[in-house]
Amino acid sequence: MRYIFFIVLITTFLLSLSIVHPSQGELKGLWVVRDTLMDSANVIALVEDAKTFGFTDLFVQVRGAGDSYYLSKCEPRAFKLDHLPKGVDPLQMVICLTRPKGIRIHAWLNMLYASPGAGYEMKDDHILARYPSWCQEDVFSRSMWDYTRKMLAGTDTEGLYLKPEYPQVADYLSNIVIDIADRYRVDGIHLDFIRYPNIRFGYSTYACEEFKDRYGIDPRIFPQYPLVSDPLTSPARLWLYIHQLEWFHWRAERITHIVREIDRALKEKKPDVVLSAAVWFPPQHAYRYVGQDWVGWLEEGIIDIACPMAYWSSSENIARELIPLINKGYHIALGIGAWRKETEEIISDIDLSRVLNADGFILFSYGGIVENKILPIALKLREMAPFEIEGEISLLPQEYEDWTDNTEYNELLGNESIEALIELGKVYSEMDIKRELWDEVIYSERRSTDNAVLGGIPNKDGITILKGVRAIDGLVKPILQEKYKNIKDTVGSDGVLTIRDMKNWQGDVIYDIDTSISCLLISISENISF
Repeated sequence: MRYIFFIVLITTFLLSLSIVHPSQGELKGLWVVRDTLMDSANVIALVEDAKTFGFTDLFVQVRGAGDSYYLSKCEPRAFKLDHLPKGVDPLQMVICLTRPKGIRIHAWLNMLYASPGAGYEMKDDHILARYPSWCQEDVFSRSMWDYTRKMLAGTDTEGLYLKPEYPQVADYLSNIVIDIADRYRVDGIHLDFIRYPNIRFGYSTYACEEFKDRYGIDPRIFPQYPLVSDPLTSPARLWLYIHQLEWFHWRAERITHIVREIDRALKEKKPDVVLSAAVWFPPQHAYRYVGQDWVGWLEEGIIDIACPMAYWSSSENIARELIPLINKGYHIALGIGAWRKETEEIISDIDLSRVLNADGFILFSYGGIVENKILPIALKLREMAPFEIEGEISLLPQEYEDWTDNTEYNELLGNESIEALIELGKVYSEMDIKRELWDEVIYSERRSTDNAVLGGIPNKDGITILKGVRAIDGLVKPILQEKYKNIKDTVGSDGVLTIRDMKNWQGDVIYDIDTSISCLLISISENISF
Protein backbone atom coordinates (compact mmCIF):
# COMPACT_ATOMS: atom_id res chain seq x y z
CA MET A 1 0.00 0.00 0.00
CA ARG A 2 2.84 2.38 0.86
CA TYR A 3 4.42 1.83 -2.58
CA ILE A 4 1.14 2.72 -4.32
CA PHE A 5 1.06 5.88 -2.22
CA PHE A 6 4.49 6.95 -3.46
CA ILE A 7 3.42 6.38 -7.09
CA VAL A 8 0.41 8.63 -6.45
CA LEU A 9 2.72 11.27 -4.97
CA ILE A 10 5.01 11.31 -8.00
CA THR A 11 1.97 11.62 -10.29
CA THR A 12 0.72 14.53 -8.19
CA PHE A 13 4.09 16.20 -8.51
CA LEU A 14 4.09 15.96 -12.30
CA LEU A 15 0.60 17.46 -12.44
CA SER A 16 1.69 20.28 -10.14
CA LEU A 17 4.44 21.61 -12.40
CA SER A 18 2.08 24.22 -13.80
CA ILE A 19 1.27 25.65 -10.38
CA VAL A 20 2.14 29.34 -10.14
CA HIS A 21 4.87 30.21 -7.65
CA PRO A 22 3.31 31.71 -4.50
CA SER A 23 3.41 35.47 -4.14
CA GLN A 24 5.95 36.98 -1.77
CA GLY A 25 4.84 38.22 1.63
CA GLU A 26 5.70 37.68 5.27
CA LEU A 27 7.87 34.59 5.59
CA LYS A 28 6.27 32.29 8.18
CA GLY A 29 8.72 29.42 8.33
CA LEU A 30 9.32 26.10 10.05
CA TRP A 31 12.63 24.30 10.35
CA VAL A 32 11.89 20.62 9.73
CA VAL A 33 14.53 18.29 11.18
CA ARG A 34 15.39 15.25 9.09
CA ASP A 35 13.77 12.72 11.47
CA THR A 36 10.37 13.84 10.17
CA LEU A 37 11.32 12.51 6.72
CA MET A 38 11.74 8.92 7.90
CA ASP A 39 8.04 8.10 7.61
CA SER A 40 5.52 9.04 4.93
CA ALA A 41 2.75 9.56 7.48
CA ASN A 42 4.87 12.17 9.26
CA VAL A 43 5.54 13.97 5.99
CA ILE A 44 1.84 14.07 5.13
CA ALA A 45 1.04 15.41 8.61
CA LEU A 46 3.78 18.05 8.27
CA VAL A 47 2.36 19.41 5.03
CA GLU A 48 -1.20 19.40 6.33
CA ASP A 49 -0.14 21.20 9.51
CA ALA A 50 1.84 23.79 7.56
CA LYS A 51 -1.13 24.54 5.31
CA THR A 52 -3.71 24.51 8.10
CA PHE A 53 -1.70 26.80 10.36
CA GLY A 54 -0.70 29.27 7.67
CA PHE A 55 3.05 28.65 7.35
CA THR A 56 4.47 29.79 4.02
CA ASP A 57 7.94 28.22 3.99
CA LEU A 58 9.37 24.87 5.09
CA PHE A 59 13.12 24.56 5.62
CA VAL A 60 13.51 20.82 5.22
CA GLN A 61 16.74 19.20 6.40
CA VAL A 62 17.88 16.92 3.60
CA ARG A 63 21.60 16.76 4.42
CA GLY A 64 22.40 15.79 7.98
CA ALA A 65 25.92 14.53 8.60
CA GLY A 66 27.51 13.93 5.22
CA ASP A 67 24.47 11.86 4.20
CA SER A 68 21.36 12.53 2.16
CA TYR A 69 17.60 12.42 2.62
CA TYR A 70 17.05 12.66 -1.13
CA LEU A 71 18.37 10.76 -4.14
CA SER A 72 21.82 12.32 -4.14
CA LYS A 73 24.40 11.88 -6.88
CA CYS A 74 27.15 12.98 -4.49
CA GLU A 75 26.62 11.37 -1.09
CA PRO A 76 25.38 8.17 0.56
CA ARG A 77 21.78 7.70 1.56
CA ALA A 78 21.15 8.22 5.29
CA PHE A 79 21.09 5.07 7.42
CA LYS A 80 17.75 6.21 8.82
CA LEU A 81 16.17 5.73 5.39
CA ASP A 82 17.39 2.16 4.91
CA HIS A 83 13.97 0.79 5.89
CA LEU A 84 12.45 2.46 2.81
CA PRO A 85 12.70 1.19 -0.79
CA LYS A 86 15.75 2.58 -2.60
CA GLY A 87 13.68 4.68 -4.99
CA VAL A 88 11.82 6.56 -2.27
CA ASP A 89 12.83 10.23 -2.26
CA PRO A 90 11.69 12.20 0.84
CA LEU A 91 12.60 15.59 -0.65
CA GLN A 92 10.60 14.92 -3.80
CA MET A 93 7.74 13.72 -1.65
CA VAL A 94 7.66 16.98 0.32
CA ILE A 95 7.84 19.03 -2.88
CA CYS A 96 5.01 17.22 -4.63
CA LEU A 97 2.76 17.54 -1.57
CA THR A 98 3.44 21.23 -0.95
CA ARG A 99 3.52 22.58 -4.50
CA PRO A 100 -0.27 22.52 -4.99
CA LYS A 101 -0.69 24.17 -1.60
CA GLY A 102 1.56 27.13 -2.42
CA ILE A 103 4.12 26.37 0.31
CA ARG A 104 7.73 27.18 -0.52
CA ILE A 105 10.40 24.54 0.09
CA HIS A 106 14.00 25.30 1.06
CA ALA A 107 16.52 22.45 1.04
CA TRP A 108 18.24 22.74 4.42
CA LEU A 109 21.83 21.47 4.28
CA ASN A 110 24.26 20.94 7.15
CA MET A 111 27.43 22.02 5.39
CA LEU A 112 30.72 21.58 7.28
CA TYR A 113 29.28 19.31 9.96
CA ALA A 114 30.03 15.83 8.65
CA SER A 115 29.61 13.14 11.32
CA PRO A 116 28.65 12.60 14.97
CA GLY A 117 32.15 11.17 15.43
CA ALA A 118 33.82 8.10 16.91
CA GLY A 119 31.62 5.09 17.48
CA TYR A 120 29.05 6.01 14.85
CA GLU A 121 28.56 3.92 11.74
CA MET A 122 29.72 5.45 8.47
CA LYS A 123 29.15 4.18 4.95
CA ASP A 124 32.14 3.49 2.72
CA ASP A 125 31.29 6.33 0.34
CA HIS A 126 30.91 8.90 3.12
CA ILE A 127 33.12 11.93 2.48
CA LEU A 128 35.28 11.38 5.59
CA ALA A 129 35.64 7.67 4.87
CA ARG A 130 36.96 8.64 1.44
CA TYR A 131 39.03 11.63 2.57
CA PRO A 132 39.81 11.46 6.31
CA SER A 133 42.43 14.20 5.81
CA TRP A 134 39.56 16.63 5.20
CA CYS A 135 38.57 16.37 8.87
CA GLN A 136 38.91 19.50 11.01
CA GLU A 137 41.95 19.94 13.30
CA ASP A 138 42.37 21.50 16.73
CA VAL A 139 44.91 23.99 18.09
CA PHE A 140 47.52 21.21 18.26
CA SER A 141 46.83 20.34 14.60
CA ARG A 142 45.31 17.09 15.79
CA SER A 143 42.50 15.79 13.60
CA MET A 144 39.02 15.38 15.03
CA TRP A 145 39.08 12.07 13.17
CA ASP A 146 41.41 10.78 15.91
CA TYR A 147 39.20 11.93 18.79
CA THR A 148 37.53 9.30 20.96
CA ARG A 149 33.88 9.81 21.82
CA LYS A 150 34.91 10.98 25.31
CA MET A 151 37.41 13.47 23.89
CA LEU A 152 34.83 14.82 21.47
CA ALA A 153 32.28 15.23 24.26
CA GLY A 154 34.65 17.64 26.01
CA THR A 155 35.01 19.97 23.03
CA ASP A 156 31.54 21.53 23.06
CA THR A 157 30.97 20.51 19.44
CA GLU A 158 28.33 18.49 17.64
CA GLY A 159 30.79 16.13 15.99
CA LEU A 160 33.31 16.06 13.16
CA TYR A 161 33.65 18.97 10.74
CA LEU A 162 35.29 19.42 7.36
CA LYS A 163 38.17 21.85 6.81
CA PRO A 164 36.91 25.01 5.10
CA GLU A 165 40.47 26.01 4.22
CA TYR A 166 40.80 23.10 1.77
CA PRO A 167 39.84 24.31 -1.74
CA GLN A 168 38.45 20.84 -2.49
CA VAL A 169 35.91 21.25 0.32
CA ALA A 170 34.40 24.38 -1.23
CA ASP A 171 34.11 22.61 -4.59
CA TYR A 172 32.57 19.52 -3.00
CA LEU A 173 29.92 21.46 -1.07
CA SER A 174 29.12 23.66 -4.05
CA ASN A 175 28.52 20.56 -6.19
CA ILE A 176 26.07 19.21 -3.59
CA VAL A 177 24.07 22.43 -3.71
CA ILE A 178 23.96 22.51 -7.50
CA ASP A 179 22.97 18.84 -7.66
CA ILE A 180 19.86 19.66 -5.61
CA ALA A 181 19.05 22.93 -7.37
CA ASP A 182 19.39 21.29 -10.79
CA ARG A 183 17.22 18.25 -10.14
CA TYR A 184 14.60 19.46 -7.68
CA ARG A 185 12.07 22.28 -7.84
CA VAL A 186 13.16 23.85 -4.59
CA ASP A 187 12.47 27.50 -3.91
CA GLY A 188 15.58 27.93 -1.82
CA ILE A 189 18.84 26.49 -0.55
CA HIS A 190 19.36 26.92 3.20
CA LEU A 191 22.90 26.65 4.59
CA ASP A 192 23.48 25.53 8.18
CA PHE A 193 26.70 24.69 10.05
CA ILE A 194 28.49 26.93 7.59
CA ARG A 195 31.09 27.69 10.25
CA TYR A 196 33.88 26.31 12.42
CA PRO A 197 32.93 24.15 15.42
CA ASN A 198 34.24 26.84 17.79
CA ILE A 199 37.28 29.02 18.37
CA ARG A 200 39.47 26.04 19.35
CA PHE A 201 39.36 24.50 15.88
CA GLY A 202 40.61 25.50 12.46
CA TYR A 203 44.32 25.09 13.19
CA SER A 204 45.22 22.54 10.54
CA THR A 205 48.83 22.38 9.46
CA TYR A 206 47.66 23.57 6.05
CA ALA A 207 45.92 26.63 7.54
CA CYS A 208 48.70 27.51 9.97
CA GLU A 209 51.44 27.28 7.37
CA GLU A 210 49.52 29.44 4.92
CA PHE A 211 48.85 32.07 7.59
CA LYS A 212 52.47 31.96 8.76
CA ASP A 213 53.76 32.43 5.21
CA ARG A 214 51.59 35.51 4.81
CA TYR A 215 51.92 37.16 8.23
CA GLY A 216 55.08 35.72 9.76
CA ILE A 217 53.45 34.24 12.86
CA ASP A 218 52.12 30.79 13.71
CA PRO A 219 48.47 31.21 14.81
CA ARG A 220 48.76 28.26 17.19
CA ILE A 221 50.27 30.63 19.76
CA PHE A 222 47.14 32.83 19.86
CA PRO A 223 45.13 30.67 22.31
CA GLN A 224 47.88 31.39 24.87
CA TYR A 225 47.17 35.13 24.57
CA PRO A 226 43.40 35.57 24.17
CA LEU A 227 43.18 39.12 22.82
CA VAL A 228 45.94 40.70 24.91
CA SER A 229 44.92 43.68 27.00
CA ASP A 230 46.53 47.12 26.73
CA PRO A 231 48.03 46.45 23.27
CA LEU A 232 49.51 49.95 23.02
CA THR A 233 51.82 49.47 25.99
CA SER A 234 54.49 47.99 23.73
CA PRO A 235 55.08 47.45 20.02
CA ALA A 236 55.25 43.69 20.59
CA ARG A 237 51.84 43.57 22.25
CA LEU A 238 50.30 45.72 19.54
CA TRP A 239 51.86 43.53 16.83
CA LEU A 240 50.49 40.38 18.47
CA TYR A 241 47.06 41.94 18.93
CA ILE A 242 46.78 43.06 15.33
CA HIS A 243 47.75 39.61 14.09
CA GLN A 244 45.17 37.98 16.33
CA LEU A 245 42.57 40.10 14.58
CA GLU A 246 44.10 39.12 11.24
CA TRP A 247 43.64 35.49 12.25
CA PHE A 248 39.94 36.07 12.99
CA HIS A 249 39.64 37.65 9.56
CA TRP A 250 41.59 34.86 7.85
CA ARG A 251 39.37 32.17 9.40
CA ALA A 252 36.19 34.01 8.49
CA GLU A 253 37.35 34.50 4.92
CA ARG A 254 37.69 30.71 4.49
CA ILE A 255 34.01 30.31 5.35
CA THR A 256 33.03 33.28 3.22
CA HIS A 257 34.85 31.75 0.24
CA ILE A 258 32.58 28.68 0.42
CA VAL A 259 29.43 30.82 0.59
CA ARG A 260 30.73 32.94 -2.29
CA GLU A 261 31.34 29.85 -4.45
CA ILE A 262 27.87 28.48 -3.72
CA ASP A 263 26.29 31.83 -4.54
CA ARG A 264 28.26 32.11 -7.79
CA ALA A 265 27.24 28.62 -8.89
CA LEU A 266 23.58 29.19 -8.02
CA LYS A 267 23.39 32.51 -9.85
CA GLU A 268 24.91 30.86 -12.90
CA LYS A 269 22.70 27.75 -12.88
CA LYS A 270 19.55 28.65 -10.94
CA PRO A 271 19.34 32.41 -10.35
CA ASP A 272 15.75 32.23 -9.07
CA VAL A 273 16.65 29.94 -6.17
CA VAL A 274 16.89 31.87 -2.89
CA LEU A 275 20.07 31.35 -0.85
CA SER A 276 19.67 31.69 2.90
CA ALA A 277 21.76 30.77 5.93
CA ALA A 278 21.08 29.91 9.56
CA VAL A 279 23.62 32.00 11.46
CA TRP A 280 24.88 32.53 14.98
CA PHE A 281 23.69 35.53 16.94
CA PRO A 282 24.87 38.16 17.72
CA PRO A 283 27.02 38.76 14.64
CA GLN A 284 30.13 39.73 16.64
CA HIS A 285 30.14 36.33 18.35
CA ALA A 286 29.54 34.57 15.05
CA TYR A 287 32.52 36.34 13.49
CA ARG A 288 34.99 35.80 16.31
CA TYR A 289 34.16 32.35 17.62
CA VAL A 290 33.04 30.41 14.55
CA GLY A 291 34.32 32.51 11.63
CA GLN A 292 30.86 33.43 10.39
CA ASP A 293 30.86 36.94 8.91
CA TRP A 294 27.20 36.87 7.95
CA VAL A 295 26.82 40.64 8.02
CA GLY A 296 29.60 40.72 5.43
CA TRP A 297 27.70 38.12 3.38
CA LEU A 298 24.68 40.41 3.31
CA GLU A 299 26.82 43.40 2.40
CA GLU A 300 28.48 41.49 -0.43
CA GLY A 301 25.15 40.12 -1.62
CA ILE A 302 26.24 36.47 -1.52
CA ILE A 303 23.22 35.39 0.54
CA ASP A 304 19.67 36.57 0.03
CA ILE A 305 18.35 36.05 3.55
CA ALA A 306 20.10 35.76 6.92
CA CYS A 307 18.28 33.72 9.56
CA PRO A 308 19.88 34.60 12.92
CA MET A 309 19.29 31.90 15.53
CA ALA A 310 18.53 34.34 18.35
CA TYR A 311 17.29 31.60 20.64
CA TRP A 312 18.79 32.92 23.87
CA SER A 313 18.76 36.69 23.28
CA SER A 314 16.49 39.34 24.76
CA SER A 315 14.17 41.40 22.59
CA GLU A 316 16.30 44.45 23.31
CA ASN A 317 19.50 42.81 22.07
CA ILE A 318 17.76 41.40 19.00
CA ALA A 319 16.39 44.82 18.12
CA ARG A 320 19.71 46.54 18.75
CA GLU A 321 21.58 44.23 16.36
CA LEU A 322 18.98 43.79 13.63
CA ILE A 323 17.50 47.27 13.23
CA PRO A 324 20.59 48.73 11.49
CA LEU A 325 20.68 45.76 9.08
CA ILE A 326 16.97 45.87 8.30
CA ASN A 327 17.10 49.63 7.81
CA LYS A 328 19.83 49.08 5.20
CA GLY A 329 17.46 46.87 3.24
CA TYR A 330 19.03 43.51 4.10
CA HIS A 331 16.65 40.56 4.31
CA ILE A 332 16.32 39.02 7.76
CA ALA A 333 14.10 36.16 8.94
CA LEU A 334 14.25 35.89 12.73
CA GLY A 335 15.05 32.40 14.01
CA ILE A 336 12.94 31.63 17.08
CA GLY A 337 13.80 28.83 19.53
CA ALA A 338 10.21 27.65 19.82
CA TRP A 339 11.13 24.26 21.29
CA ARG A 340 12.33 25.89 24.52
CA LYS A 341 9.70 28.60 24.92
CA GLU A 342 6.13 28.85 26.08
CA THR A 343 3.52 29.76 23.51
CA GLU A 344 3.19 33.36 24.69
CA GLU A 345 6.97 33.85 24.39
CA ILE A 346 6.88 32.51 20.84
CA ILE A 347 4.08 34.89 19.94
CA SER A 348 6.04 37.75 21.49
CA ASP A 349 9.05 36.92 19.28
CA ILE A 350 6.84 36.75 16.20
CA ASP A 351 5.41 40.11 17.21
CA LEU A 352 8.96 41.46 17.53
CA SER A 353 9.87 40.32 14.01
CA ARG A 354 6.92 42.34 12.71
CA VAL A 355 7.75 45.43 14.74
CA LEU A 356 11.31 45.31 13.39
CA ASN A 357 9.95 45.01 9.85
CA ALA A 358 11.91 41.81 9.30
CA ASP A 359 11.05 39.65 6.30
CA GLY A 360 9.52 37.09 8.62
CA PHE A 361 10.39 34.40 11.12
CA ILE A 362 11.30 30.71 11.31
CA LEU A 363 10.39 28.46 14.24
CA PHE A 364 12.76 25.76 15.42
CA SER A 365 11.43 23.27 14.97
CA TYR A 366 8.35 21.51 13.66
CA GLY A 367 9.10 18.33 15.60
CA GLY A 368 9.73 20.28 18.79
CA ILE A 369 6.37 22.05 18.82
CA VAL A 370 3.99 19.81 16.90
CA GLU A 371 2.64 17.95 19.92
CA ASN A 372 1.53 20.77 22.20
CA LYS A 373 2.29 24.21 20.82
CA ILE A 374 1.47 24.48 17.16
CA LEU A 375 -2.31 24.85 17.53
CA PRO A 376 -2.23 27.80 19.95
CA ILE A 377 0.51 29.37 17.85
CA ALA A 378 -1.66 29.07 14.77
CA LEU A 379 -4.68 30.55 16.53
CA LYS A 380 -2.61 33.50 17.71
CA LEU A 381 -1.12 34.00 14.25
CA ARG A 382 -4.60 34.23 12.77
CA GLU A 383 -5.51 36.89 15.32
CA MET A 384 -2.52 39.09 14.52
CA ALA A 385 -2.69 41.18 11.37
CA PRO A 386 0.56 42.57 9.91
CA PHE A 387 1.75 45.03 12.50
CA GLU A 388 0.53 48.60 12.08
CA ILE A 389 2.55 51.35 13.75
CA GLU A 390 1.34 54.87 14.32
CA GLY A 391 4.17 57.39 14.19
CA GLU A 392 7.86 56.54 14.37
CA ILE A 393 9.27 53.42 15.97
CA SER A 394 11.98 54.14 18.54
CA LEU A 395 15.19 52.41 17.50
CA LEU A 396 16.83 52.71 20.92
CA PRO A 397 16.37 51.20 24.40
CA GLN A 398 14.21 53.05 26.91
CA GLU A 399 17.11 54.80 28.62
CA TYR A 400 17.90 56.61 25.37
CA GLU A 401 14.29 57.71 24.97
CA ASP A 402 14.38 59.22 28.45
CA TRP A 403 17.22 61.49 27.35
CA THR A 404 14.99 63.34 24.90
CA ASP A 405 13.32 65.14 27.83
CA ASN A 406 16.63 65.99 29.48
CA THR A 407 17.69 69.61 28.94
CA GLU A 408 21.41 68.90 29.36
CA TYR A 409 21.47 66.24 26.69
CA ASN A 410 19.28 68.23 24.33
CA GLU A 411 21.62 71.22 24.58
CA LEU A 412 24.57 69.00 23.72
CA LEU A 413 22.89 66.97 21.02
CA GLY A 414 20.69 69.60 19.41
CA ASN A 415 17.17 69.11 18.15
CA GLU A 416 17.79 65.72 16.55
CA SER A 417 18.84 63.77 19.61
CA ILE A 418 17.49 60.40 18.61
CA GLU A 419 18.89 60.63 15.08
CA ALA A 420 22.29 61.63 16.43
CA LEU A 421 22.36 58.74 18.87
CA ILE A 422 21.30 56.28 16.20
CA GLU A 423 24.23 57.42 14.05
CA LEU A 424 26.52 57.29 17.06
CA GLY A 425 25.43 53.74 17.76
CA LYS A 426 26.09 52.50 14.25
CA VAL A 427 27.23 48.90 14.35
CA TYR A 428 30.89 48.33 13.60
CA SER A 429 31.98 44.74 13.16
CA GLU A 430 35.62 43.71 13.32
CA MET A 431 35.55 43.51 9.55
CA ASP A 432 34.66 47.21 9.50
CA ILE A 433 37.52 47.94 11.87
CA LYS A 434 39.95 46.16 9.60
CA ARG A 435 39.03 48.42 6.70
CA GLU A 436 40.46 51.45 8.54
CA LEU A 437 44.17 52.28 8.56
CA TRP A 438 45.92 50.86 11.60
CA ASP A 439 47.26 54.27 12.64
CA GLU A 440 43.69 55.60 12.65
CA VAL A 441 42.13 52.86 14.75
CA ILE A 442 42.83 51.93 18.36
CA TYR A 443 41.78 48.72 20.06
CA SER A 444 41.31 48.25 23.76
CA GLU A 445 39.63 45.96 26.26
CA ARG A 446 38.88 45.38 29.89
CA ARG A 447 36.57 43.24 32.01
CA SER A 448 34.11 44.89 34.37
CA THR A 449 30.69 44.52 35.93
CA ASP A 450 29.82 48.15 35.31
CA ASN A 451 28.18 49.74 32.33
CA ALA A 452 30.48 51.23 29.72
CA VAL A 453 29.90 54.85 28.83
CA LEU A 454 31.32 55.84 25.48
CA GLY A 455 31.59 59.32 24.07
CA GLY A 456 31.82 60.34 20.44
CA ILE A 457 35.34 61.52 19.56
CA PRO A 458 35.21 65.05 18.09
CA ASN A 459 36.98 65.73 14.83
CA LYS A 460 39.45 68.58 14.38
CA ASP A 461 36.80 71.28 14.79
CA GLY A 462 35.77 69.77 18.12
CA ILE A 463 32.10 69.67 17.17
CA THR A 464 31.24 66.93 14.68
CA ILE A 465 30.16 63.57 16.03
CA LEU A 466 32.36 60.78 14.74
CA LYS A 467 30.16 58.10 13.29
CA GLY A 468 30.52 54.59 14.62
CA VAL A 469 31.59 54.70 18.24
CA ARG A 470 30.28 51.59 19.86
CA ALA A 471 31.41 48.89 22.28
CA ILE A 472 31.30 45.42 20.79
CA ASP A 473 31.84 42.12 22.56
CA GLY A 474 32.10 43.50 26.07
CA LEU A 475 32.99 46.50 28.24
CA VAL A 476 35.66 49.03 27.43
CA LYS A 477 38.54 51.05 28.82
CA PRO A 478 39.79 53.50 26.20
CA ILE A 479 43.47 53.78 25.39
CA LEU A 480 44.10 56.88 23.31
CA GLN A 481 47.11 57.78 21.21
CA GLU A 482 49.48 60.53 22.35
CA LYS A 483 47.81 62.99 19.98
CA TYR A 484 44.70 62.67 22.18
CA LYS A 485 46.55 63.41 25.41
CA ASN A 486 44.47 66.52 26.11
CA ILE A 487 41.31 64.43 25.86
CA LYS A 488 42.75 61.51 27.79
CA ASP A 489 43.50 63.81 30.73
CA THR A 490 39.78 64.42 31.15
CA VAL A 491 39.02 60.76 31.80
CA GLY A 492 37.78 60.14 35.33
CA SER A 493 39.49 57.91 37.85
CA ASP A 494 37.21 55.06 36.88
CA GLY A 495 38.73 55.05 33.40
CA VAL A 496 35.36 55.73 31.79
CA LEU A 497 34.58 58.61 29.47
CA THR A 498 31.48 60.51 30.62
CA ILE A 499 29.55 63.41 29.21
CA ARG A 500 30.37 65.48 32.27
CA ASP A 501 34.11 64.94 31.72
CA MET A 502 33.97 66.22 28.15
CA LYS A 503 31.64 69.17 27.67
CA ASN A 504 32.60 69.50 24.03
CA TRP A 505 31.84 65.86 23.27
CA GLN A 506 28.58 65.15 21.55
CA GLY A 507 27.00 62.26 23.41
CA ASP A 508 27.10 59.05 25.40
CA VAL A 509 26.05 55.55 24.53
CA ILE A 510 25.46 53.13 27.39
CA TYR A 511 25.55 49.38 26.92
CA ASP A 512 24.94 46.53 29.32
CA ILE A 513 27.10 43.77 27.90
CA ASP A 514 28.08 40.28 28.98
CA THR A 515 31.24 40.45 31.08
CA SER A 516 32.58 37.08 29.95
CA ILE A 517 34.03 38.45 26.74
CA SER A 518 36.46 41.14 25.75
CA CYS A 519 35.59 44.39 24.10
CA LEU A 520 36.84 46.98 21.68
CA LEU A 521 36.70 50.73 21.46
CA ILE A 522 37.06 52.32 18.09
CA SER A 523 38.74 55.70 18.29
CA ILE A 524 39.37 57.28 14.90
CA SER A 525 41.88 60.09 14.45
CA GLU A 526 40.93 63.68 13.75
CA ASN A 527 42.54 63.38 10.32
CA ILE A 528 39.42 61.73 8.95
CA SER A 529 37.31 64.25 7.09
CA PHE A 530 33.51 64.29 6.90
